[in-house]
Amino acid sequence: MKQRKPIPRGFHYPGRAYFITTVVKNRIPCLQNRAYQFIILKTLAIFSIIRKYQISALSILPDHMHMVINVGDNPITNIMHTFKSNSSRQINRQLKPEFHFSWQKSFLGHRVRNEEDLQRRLQYIVGNPSHHSLSGFTWVSQFHMGNNLEQLYGRLAEMLTNPTQEKMVDETVMKIFGLDEKDCQIYNY
Repeated sequence: MKQRKPIPRGFHYPGRAYFITTVVKNRIPCLQNRAYQFIILKTLAIFSIIRKYQISALSILPDHMHMVINVGDNPITNIMHTFKSNSSRQINRQLKPEFHFSWQKSFLGHRVRNEEDLQRRLQYIVGNPSHHSLSGFTWVSQFHMGNNLEQLYGRLAEMLTNPTQEKMVDETVMKIFGLDEKDCQIYNY
C-alpha cells in the first residue's frame, strides 16, 4: 500500500475537492467531548463563509477527523492553517483543557479525482465511526442536511457582522449540522 504524505505548502488545484485527515497532537482522544466537536463545527462553518469553501462531509473521531472539502479559489494549505489555528485557540480559550490542545502540524490530503472517487471518500467518512466501533460521533454530509443549507449559511453570514448575536450564531451552526443544544452542551462550557 502506498504511504500517504502530507500536502506540501502552496499545493493548490482551484475549485477541486480534497479528502483531508487531520490529527490531534500526540493523538490525545479529546474529540469525543461534544463541546470540542461544536467548536470545530462552528469554526468550519464560520470560515467556510469567510474563505468561501464548502464542506461536503466530515467525521470527528476521538483523536482525528476526516472531511471532504471543496476549496474554491483558496489553497487547501491556507484553509487548513486557518481552521487548525482558530479551532485550537477557541478550544483552549473556551474550554480551558488540562493540556494545551493543538493539531499535528501537517495533515494528509488527497485530491478527489472524479465522481467515483468522491463517492468512495464520502462513504468512508460516513462509515468511519462504525469502522472504529464507535457510536454517537459527529458526522455530517450536505446530502443529509436538508434543502435549507444555503439559507442557513446566508443567515450565519449576516449574523457574523454583529458580534452581539453569538447565541444566534451558535443556534444557526447547530441547525446547519443538525445538532441540538443538549447534544453539544454548548452553553455549559
